[in-house]
Amino acid sequence: MELTAQSVAERLGMDRDDAWLRRLAETGPPARPPELPGPEEARVLLDRLRVAAEDREEILAALPAAAADPVLRWILDRAHQVLLDGMGEPSGQDTFPVLPDEHGAGARYYLVLLYLATLPATLRFHAARGIPEESSWETLGQLGEVLDIHRHKYGRGGVHVPGWLTLHLRGAIHRLGRLQFELSRWEGRPVLSVHIPAVGGPISAEACDSSFARARPFFAAHFPEHGAELAVCHSWLLDPQLAAYLPEESNVVRFMRRWELYAGQEEERDGSILEFVFRHTGQPLEQLPQRTSLERAAVAHLRAGGHWRAPSGWTRLP
Repeated sequence: MELTAQSVAERLGMDRDDAWLRRLAETGPPARPPELPGPEEARVLLDRLRVAAEDREEILAALPAAAADPVLRWILDRAHQVLLDGMGEPSGQDTFPVLPDEHGAGARYYLVLLYLATLPATLRFHAARGIPEESSWETLGQLGEVLDIHRHKYGRGGVHVPGWLTLHLRGAIHRLGRLQFELSRWEGRPVLSVHIPAVGGPISAEACDSSFARARPFFAAHFPEHGAELAVCHSWLLDPQLAAYLPEESNVVRFMRRWELYAGQEEERDGSILEFVFRHTGQPLEQLPQRTSLERAAVAHLRAGGHWRAPSGWTRLP
């Protein structure tokens, strides 16, 4: 019997009217289904994508069953086509969900399997844009970081932010040194949205200056039609309240001072600072580590009854 969005939802124990599955059904499969790599090729790719040994071995063990699972193949084929349709588009993250653990390791790692299956198309897109191979792998290697964070946070393998990695597969985000720059639009104009990977050392002024200096030439060469003159950032790192707790010469405050803030964009984001500073899983504030000035600041402000915010800021690209 041919699978439908509803029958896939039933087999996964998801809502029969799940919007993502309906979107996959409406998109349909690609003319040429993506191929999952064999075990040896997958091992080489996972190493190059900086995937740690524990996750790598679990992914390799899941590959054969996932390749033969009609439900996962239905999802992987159509999700692959969604990514192809949005290749290079400044449309933000696709809303890919976390699949239920009960369907096995293939479901837990489905985004990694999709990553491996779509990687050749992403690399072809990069090459067609003239992006050097070294730069491509610098960007795509964040897969390992995401898997490490998930395992540290939850104690098991998986991907808790599958939508984030769709930016990488669609060629919409590029790492240039310490920072990442995403093709985006803000208030109707082209911009580069700036993100800060967890891995890569301090966000020193020098490291950030180097990344910003690379951004305009990179995008002018490889995405000249975009034409961004501004960078934007939406983050708790831009909260001016940080300056009340941290020294002016700290990397966090110096990063915050780079940006002109948009008025009226200061939404409360206590959860955001707890996630990115502590990888918070719900433990009480008094149980959170207090090793650094930033950890102490994050907790002290909340225990005093304050709230952290995530302003939006802009700056001109050099």
